[in-house]
Amino acid sequence: GSSSFGTLVQQQPGGKKYATFNATRSGIDTMVSHIGETKPRAYYLTSGGGYKEHRQAQKLTQFTDGVFYEAGTYRKGSDCFRDAGVVGDGLMHVFVRGGKLCHERTLAAEVWVDEVEAQYGEPRNLYYVKVVDRDELIAYCPKQAKEIARATRAKTSGGEADSISDMVTVVEAWHLGAETDKGKLEGGKTALVLVGGECLMLEPLADWPHPFFPFARLPWAKPLVGFWAQGGCEQVKAKQLWLNELMWTIQRAMRLAGTLKVAMEHGSKIVDEHVNNEIGSVLKHAPGKPPTFFTASPIDASFFAEKRAAIEDIYQELGVS
Repeated sequence: GSSSFGTLVQQQPGGKKYATFNATRSGIDTMVSHIGETKPRAYYLTSGGGYKEHRQAQKLTQFTDGVFYEAGTYRKGSDCFRDAGVVGDGLMHVFVRGGKLCHERTLAAEVWVDEVEAQYGEPRNLYYVKVVDRDELIAYCPKQAKEIARATRAKTSGGEADSISDMVTVVEAWHLGAETDKGKLEGGKTALVLVGGECLMLEPLADWPHPFFPFARLPWAKPLVGFWAQGGCEQVKAKQLWLNELMWTIQRAMRLAGTLKVAMEHGSKIVDEHVNNEIGSVLKHAPGKPPTFFTASPIDASFFAEKRAAIEDIYQELGVS
């Protein structure tokens, strides 16, 4: 999907650049502005009950509003919605730090599952691989400060620790428990591990008594098999490439035949520099047929109609009215 969501200027073989219309990005941005900017609100309602219960529900609603405001949930949620449109899944990590509920935008590339285990879309093990600042991790885990200080710096995608920042790699893992015949979950675990040289357990292995992972997930288009969803860029990739080809064909034709042409007889002795855009220019030519000025039709109108149709097809498949 990156080829569809990238720059508006692409390069053809031979070094020539040509402009494209990135309808994929335009469509996804439109969806984000129309849908991703909405602010759904959590309401607590009672079934029956008296004044006390109604008052508690009202206070819980106000408390949730305050938590969302403090954590920047709506702003981060809009970014997660855009992530879903581009790569397929928008993820938000929900956790508690310093006694406060926190929401953190998470890239899908940072979350790992076993594809065989997740073929039905419900894995029981999930791994969150994140690069964090070394000093921030030491402040969070002061008891392991010496081990963290000796840990190997995190490597970039190129395989080299070439970042100017001092970062280390941390993996947080969850295993969902199994439900017993009494309806109780047992066996769920979570662990926080520092990866760098030797693996270091940053926190004691803890129980995870929940039937879900601490991520709010928004899939763009759920797959029939597997865990990861299909993004908007992947959905319209073929159409965007066809649109790029149409734009390249139109632009090449305009360069070849879209400008004024002058036909002169051989031996007319007209100086080429005299053919310009100056007002009142005089062209002197030898006796005979004068030069002919014409503009050729560079390309058939059907190409422009096909370009508009391709853009509309992309918008329609993305869900833009």
